[in-house]
Amino acid sequence: VRAQLLRTFDPQERKWNTPPLSWPLAADFRMETYAVVDWICGEEVEPRIARTHTDTEGHLVPEWNHTCHGRPYLGAGERFKIHVYEDSGSTPTLCGEACVSAEELLSDGGTPCSGAGGFGVSCSGPLRQLALVLPGPVLEPTGTIIVQAQLLDQSVMQANDEPPL
Repeated sequence: VRAQLLRTFDPQERKWNTPPLSWPLAADFRMETYAVVDWICGEEVEPRIARTHTDTEGHLVPEWNHTCHGRPYLGAGERFKIHVYEDSGSTPTLCGEACVSAEELLSDGGTPCSGAGGFGVSCSGPLRQLALVLPGPVLEPTGTIIVQAQLLDQSVMQANDEPPL
């Protein structure tokens, strides 16, 4: 999992700081970010099924290489909401969020994923770049996040309480 943020967030002044275009990767900004994943199925929401470590060196381009714990795939209607936060002390600052269906994560252009992805993995969906937006009356784009899903063999799910997703 990795993200690219378009600006930094100043939680003290409640304003965004946009780096000048001449700053490559905005190296002077010091953001420490992490991501949280919520699982949504119909009206049921299970918050925070996963949390990455805080990337203290990523700034506007954090990379987490995090594998979430697996969940039984129930089919249509399952969604994941991914939130990116700046770890700004006692009150984290939301940098943006993205919502995606499990079907979209596992499909490649509308067809279900296919092919082995490794031991016990039935298939891996393609890497998906999702838009991060800041919720509010007007959705404001704040960057992108790249994620990938894997569909595991049922025997792995039964043999292991928490296989990777």
